[in-house]
Amino acid sequence: MSTWPTDTLLIQYPDLGSTPDVRLRVLSAIGTLLSRSAGSYTISMLELYLDDWDLLRVWIEQGHGRQFWYLEPRSIRIVQVCEKHVLIGTSLLITDLKRLIGQFGLSQATKFDEIWTIARYYVTSEIYGEEGYIDG
Repeated sequence: MSTWPTDTLLIQYPDLGSTPDVRLRVLSAIGTLLSRSAGSYTISMLELYLDDWDLLRVWIEQGHGRQFWYLEPRSIRIVQVCEKHVLIGTSLLITDLKRLIGQFGLSQATKFDEIWTIARYYVTSEIYGEEGYIDG
């Protein structure tokens, strides 16, 4: 039986919503909580729209991230900083982002591809070493 570390948040991207728009909005709202210090945060402190605030509260209400935060009547209480998180379903995330960016035209999609290439290079060089390969 496998247990998930209590200091790591598991985010199942495909389960965040039934449409790309909702999934991206919930993920973005979750992102406003990551790495924040302990305390109580209101909608204005997190700079969220009301719809996104409501989506985030529903997600937390379902029990996600309970080791890091809980709901208060008009705020979200962070009890532990969430520095570690794992996102499951990145292929769907990339598909959603490409669809979204595709709506704005080819030049934006090209910029997204460039950003993704740079991000991939950074991750491989930082995690796997200068050459981007795992030693061994």
